[in-house]
Amino acid sequence: MGKVYLLIKPDLLKVCKYLALRIETFGSDVKIFLKPHEFYVALKLVEPGALDYVLIDVRTFQSDVFNPYIEMSMMPNPAPVVVFNDPFPELDKMTAFWISKNKTYLVPRIAPERIDKLEDCVKFSSQFRS
Repeated sequence: MGKVYLLIKPDLLKVCKYLALRIETFGSDVKIFLKPHEFYVALKLVEPGALDYVLIDVRTFQSDVFNPYIEMSMMPNPAPVVVFNDPFPELDKMTAFWISKNKTYLVPRIAPERIDKLEDCVKFSSQFRS
């Protein structure tokens, strides 16, 4: 069983608990973080290959000064990244956008096949918008 880490704002805790239960039905253990520092410390400590992917609420960072894809590329054991609650892209283009961003920043640190598994996130895309 792989892991999925979620970094969210507290106002999304209720919906993300539901989302976590849905993700767990696909075989991943989900951990929700409300504090960015704890999230990034956990990322540095996770064992190789343990994370299926991470979900990050766009409201947890300043996108003009912080790029979560670059940050993940510098982690000892990187995992695919999904940034949600972003007004772009449109719902029908989200998965392709996530895959493209991950391949741009994380290959060769992550095998492209691992990134392609983000297709599974499309099942939850409609729930990522607050």
